[in-house]
Amino acid sequence: MAQQKKAGAMKAVVSTIALIFIITTIVYFMKQRSDKQELKFCVNATWMSLHPGKQSSLIGALVITQQFESLVKMSWDGNVLPSIASDWKISDDFKKIKFTLDQKKTFHDGSPITAQDVFNSWKNSLNIAPDSFNNSLKDVLYMIEGFDAKKNIAEIPGFKIISPFEFELIFKRSFRMGIYHLKGARFSIYKIRNEELIGSGHFRYNINDSESSIVRIENSAAKFQLSFSDSTEVLSKIMNNECDFAYILKANQIIKETQQDMGFKIIKNSTNEEITLNNKSWLFKDKSMRQAFQYLVYTTPGAMETLLGNMEFAEVDIQIYPPLASGRINRDEEMKIITEGKVYLEEFMNRIKSKKIIYAGSDVKVVQKLFEVLSLGEYLETHSLSRKENLEMLYKEQYFADFTIGSYSIISGDPDGIYHAYGRNGAILFPMTANEKIFDLLELGRNLTDLKEIDTKYQEVTRTFLYEVPSIHLGRAASAIIFNPEKVNIKNDSYKNSFQLFDIEAM
Repeated sequence: MAQQKKAGAMKAVVSTIALIFIITTIVYFMKQRSDKQELKFCVNATWMSLHPGKQSSLIGALVITQQFESLVKMSWDGNVLPSIASDWKISDDFKKIKFTLDQKKTFHDGSPITAQDVFNSWKNSLNIAPDSFNNSLKDVLYMIEGFDAKKNIAEIPGFKIISPFEFELIFKRSFRMGIYHLKGARFSIYKIRNEELIGSGHFRYNINDSESSIVRIENSAAKFQLSFSDSTEVLSKIMNNECDFAYILKANQIIKETQQDMGFKIIKNSTNEEITLNNKSWLFKDKSMRQAFQYLVYTTPGAMETLLGNMEFAEVDIQIYPPLASGRINRDEEMKIITEGKVYLEEFMNRIKSKKIIYAGSDVKVVQKLFEVLSLGEYLETHSLSRKENLEMLYKEQYFADFTIGSYSIISGDPDGIYHAYGRNGAILFPMTANEKIFDLLELGRNLTDLKEIDTKYQEVTRTFLYEVPSIHLGRAASAIIFNPEKVNIKNDSYKNSFQLFDIEAM
């Protein structure tokens, strides 16, 4: 694979610790049977839309990547590997990537995957209404030369088809992490035939199925069928043989103790956990009130742990970048910034005494417990929303509550990995947390080509985040695989950037 010397530089950015930051899971090894079996797979969070161009959730990515593939994928140690693209060359200035497609790859109907198919897939996905605030592809494709004036990439010179199996992406500016962001569900390649989306992955399913219904995925080569169902009661379902294995997005809130008759595999530091503040609400549009609340939450013993749940599967950390990543500031500076919020506590208390602070979401009991720990229980008003309702509300221009509890996936060991949540064109950016100072810093960070500058430049992001407080970062939580050991035998932990269900064979 001709990644050449700049690809080597990017590999250095994503160190071996990146395996705990990317969307990860387990490779399953099971004894093969000749008769077709049915294994039921449950998830405990909504997957929203199953159209690649509308993907805005981690669970959605999990399902989508079974049928659709992107140009590249990620190895267990954070290196970029071929997928639909067999080869690529990155220019010395990080402004161009030339892709060569794997001519052996075909869609499910047997047709080859061409450069025009890549173009058509992205064009179609950009033209559909997103589930999130921004179109999911925009946080990479806005960097393509000529994208400024239009969302449709048709006739944009930055996408140059060279031959049926070669094309080049030309960026407006240097884009150090461009190749890494082209992996995953939203940059899937597909074709449309009779209004049906056709992929090249190992499974097929109906993308119009909602998260409340069973999604049937079939693969004749695997000799079994899989059923997906949205469930918040996966532990009892596995014990009652209603599910054979399950993906738990937030293991810290679900797993309280290990059951002897269940199997567990923990995926550490899978998500960032936060209190998502409505920066447009009556209370938190004032930065000083955000700073006061951050100080209160961070300095009250047990407050952050209350929200993180079972601390065996979570870690407290007020900074957005993990301990060994670039962009960290030292503990003394962190506390100095946070302590500045103390002077606003009296005003904060006066305001919430005259008008209650409102929470909306699915974690009502947890938030009530938090406010008891903070000795603020009488000043809290709660509204219960399902996970889906809460997510849909978060993407609206106006969110009626003052705060909610949220999480987002850790997709890269590079500090640019938070762009999807806090960048100006971020795929999962919430309008209520939009912050122009953070926007500008993250845009500058995307253009860095000197790896020696990364730590210093992204320290400014950390400082600004703690001063501006668009959200209160609580720490990181693990995800988990829970399974019935009588039906599923997991022998090895090998991290990937999506579930590889085709490796499963019924016992």
